Amino acid sequence: MKIRVWVLFVVVLAIACGAGAQVAVGANSCPGDTVDRMGPEIATQSRAFLAKLKAAVQARDKSKVSQMVSYPLQVNRSSKTIHIKNREEFVRRYDTIVNAIVSAKIIDEASSRCLFSNSQGFMIGDGEVWFKGLSPGVFKIITIN
Repeated sequence: MKIRVWVLFVVVLAIACGAGAQVAVGANSCPGDTVDRMGPEIATQSRAFLAKLKAAVQARDKSKVSQMVSYPLQVNRSSKTIHIKNREEFVRRYDTIVNAIVSAKIIDEASSRCLFSNSQGFMIGDGEVWFKGLSPGVFKIITIN
């Protein structure tokens, strides 16, 4: 009887530890992480751009964020698309463009680790922000959703 209880305990413990390991791996994995597949130089440069953007958003430095945008900027809200023509308009409308959801995705630690990229550019979060390399080492935001 004692042996059966002991074996049962070990089996339950093994199952629990295995499930915990799967949860931990799932929490750190990024199923869409492709920026590293583009090569170390692009991955480093795109993450550096994201780090600068994150710092500017955290500081609420509207002017600095506006310098990181390619104009006209496409902003998609619900069923409406807005084109922001220049830096002045971006700064004026900053709070509606870089709203709480967009800010949270930019600031999220997982955004850099899980940075997605394809032929259209680099995607932050679930597509809240897209940016693109316009020339070697020069990145700009092209769309905010």
